[in-house]
Order: sequence, then structure tokens, then C-alpha cells
Amino acid sequence: LIDPLPAGVSCSAVMAVAIMSALLLHKHREGVFLSRLMSDFSWLVEETLLRNRDVGFSGRLRDLVLHTLSLLRGCVSLHRLSRGDILVAPRGTEAAVRELSRHSATLVPVFTCEAVGACAINALLVEMLPFLGPAGLPAAVVLSQKELRCKTLALLQLLPRDFLLLQPCQSISCYGQDVLDKLIQCGLLVAEEAPSERPACDTAQRRFSQKLLWKEMEDFSDSDSDYDEYAGKRCFKISQLDNCPDFFLFLCGLLGPLLKTFERAAAFLVESGCPELELEYVEKLQRFLLRKAREDGSFGEFGTSLLRSSLPGLLGRCCHAQCPPWEPPSSPG
Repeated sequence: LIDPLPAGVSCSAVMAVAIMSALLLHKHREGVFLSRLMSDFSWLVEETLLRNRDVGFSGRLRDLVLHTLSLLRGCVSLHRLSRGDILVAPRGTEAAVRELSRHSATLVPVFTCEAVGACAINALLVEMLPFLGPAGLPAAVVLSQKELRCKTLALLQLLPRDFLLLQPCQSISCYGQDVLDKLIQCGLLVAEEAPSERPACDTAQRRFSQKLLWKEMEDFSDSDSDYDEYAGKRCFKISQLDNCPDFFLFLCGLLGPLLKTFERAAAFLVESGCPELELEYVEKLQRFLLRKAREDGSFGEFGTSLLRSSLPGLLGRCCHAQCPPWEPPSSPG
């Protein structure tokens, strides 16, 4: 079986406006020099091509960047400095942020796996933050594979299937393993040997467990770990390479607007009453999200179509939790 949606997305070219919008919105929100912007534009184009996605433009780098900025002239402001460089700053108006968000959303399917993994890592770091102390650095934190996998699967359960572009027979567990593999491939995660009595290089024959070696149908983890009692103790660290922190924040920013929408939607559902017609419920939710966005200036969104496709499950779970369970009427006598 072939799902036409992932096939259509994978064969569509990424345009220069999408790459520029993603950089301005998720990497250089406070402004950037044109020389740095050109370097980052070239880097993001290369990262897009490395993920087997084509780009719909060609030409000299400086000409591409200047032409793209001219297409986004309503969303950016340019300031020529005395030393010859140009400062490019995205505008903070609602219309500008919405347009940049709409263009940058085109780039989300290219980095969906890495963005989900980065947000899962960020969630673990937030949970560990109270225990790190003032001198604690995220790069020094050791993340276990089990905790990272659980956090990733929890996030994947929240996201709609169409957003993840899952194939018809692909399970969430299999996709979660792909997320971990992509984080290692792109260099964000580095394997860290967990302290144990047995060194990692010990190739002695391991004793088979008395339990059956069969796995659950959705567990597609590494087959070499079927009888490895240390498989669940594998650990990782965030890479120390120079470009990794920026890439990590960029990936979190790509998924940030959607997760912020879910966070606010959950708060709205807890406060609102139930039951209510779904159409009226969604309209009230949209007004609530718009009001919250105008309060803090976070106008980036994925559009009402994704909101409608992803929130019915959340609506159903919340209403089911708030409303008393149905009980059959007692028979007379």
C-alpha cells in the first residue's frame, strides 16, 4: 500500500522562500547580518538535500538570498550598517509572523523526525532542570534510551498521523525508532557508555534468558538486543559540535507552534464545559487561541485545517474524562 500524501510531499520541491522564512522565524528572530544569513541559507539547503528532498531554485547564493528577501519584503526590514554589512530583521507584526509561519511550515515535513526527537530531548531536559543545579549544562546530561524512547512515543501519540506522514502499515513504535536513528545520524546524539560491571567491548557469550525471545508485534528495535540485558541501559549525550546547539533550537522551533497550540488547547478544554456541539466547541477554541497569540505575539500557526484534524481526539478524551460515564437505566421493579 502507498499513501498518496507522503508520496506527494516527498516529491514536492522546497522553495527558497520556505527556507528563508524558517531561518528568520526559528533561528534569527532577533535579526541577523546578511553575511551570516547567506551562510545559514546555504547550510539549510544542504541539510534539505541530504534528506532526499529537492529544491526548486538555483543560482548564485547572494542573488538567491537577495531575491528571496525581496519576495518577503513585507515581512522583513533591512538596515545598512556603516561597516558595509546589512542587518536583516523580521518584522514582529501579526501579518508578517503569520506569513513567515505559513511559508516555513513547508519545511516541517523535511525535518519531522528530527524535530520530534529534539522536542522529546527538550522535554527530558526540562524535567531534569531542577536537579541539575546552577552549574548544570544540558550537554553534560546523560539520557537513557528507555526514557528518550518513552518521551518520543508519548509525543508521537499526540501528533496526528497525517502530520507525521506515516505509511499505512507503519506503527508508532517503528516511527519512534526512526526518530532515534535520525538523531544519531544527524549528529545531535552521541552514544555514551553507561557505567556497568561489564565493559561494552566484552564479546563473551551471553546467557540466553529462560523467557521466550519473541517480541511484541510493534517492537521493532535492534534485533541484536533480543537477549541483551543491557539494551535498555544504553545512554546518549547531546553532541558538543559547534553547530549542534543552533540546529537543536531550530528543530524545536519548527515544531514549537504546533505544540504551543496543543498546550493552549488542553488548557482551554480543562476550563470549558462539556458536553457541547463540536463545531461550536472548535470555534470557541479558535477564538481562545487567537486571543492568547495576540497577548504574547506568538502568531505562528499551522492553519485551521491541521487544528481541526488533530484536535478531535483531544476533544474526545477531555470530554470523556469530564462527563460522567453513561449508565443503563435500571429496570422497573
